[in-house]
Amino acid sequence: MYKNILFDMGNVIMDFSPDYILSMYTKDVKLINFLKYKIVYTKAWGKSDKGELTEEGIYEEIIKDLDEKYHALAKEVIYTWYKHKTENSDMYELIKELKNKGYRLFLCSNAADSFHKYEDSIEAFKLLDAKIVSADIKEVKPHREFFDYVLNTYKLKAEECFFIDDLAENVRGAYECGIDGYQYNGNVNLLRKFMKRVAIL
Repeated sequence: MYKNILFDMGNVIMDFSPDYILSMYTKDVKLINFLKYKIVYTKAWGKSDKGELTEEGIYEEIIKDLDEKYHALAKEVIYTWYKHKTENSDMYELIKELKNKGYRLFLCSNAADSFHKYEDSIEAFKLLDAKIVSADIKEVKPHREFFDYVLNTYKLKAEECFFIDDLAENVRGAYECGIDGYQYNGNVNLLRKFMKRVAIL
């Protein structure tokens, strides 16, 4: 029997679309794509999720490979992008329902230190029992060390946990630690139907 529901953040509790976020800084689609691959999909951004780089560190790494005319814009994106993340209201309602049913709820996210700048503004986070963020623990999904940290720190039994993530490799990483999971495709109603079929709801 499941007692604990573990949630990813990006594209589960929160909608994370680099294209949409970057459109807040420019309406030029070519520039949006340029910034996406020069900032978001970079090793520096990944290092921030591991807690290895601060926002300043990301900026310093990124401008090495960026024309000076883009430096100011890159800095603005790096320091303010999270202000344009949006909360998934349907997922919030599901989280509320699960909370009312007595499940313990946990955030299990690959995220940078900047998470702590916006965590208090997200309604769904107020319903969670704990928030585990990769930058804080210096471990990232899908590595076993991330899930072992969650299980050991909160004294959870793997077989009593159910994990929801949009990335197959993360769901598989949890599965290899004995945690059942669901690869979320953005359809909350489908997730609800699944949860009813397997008696979570």
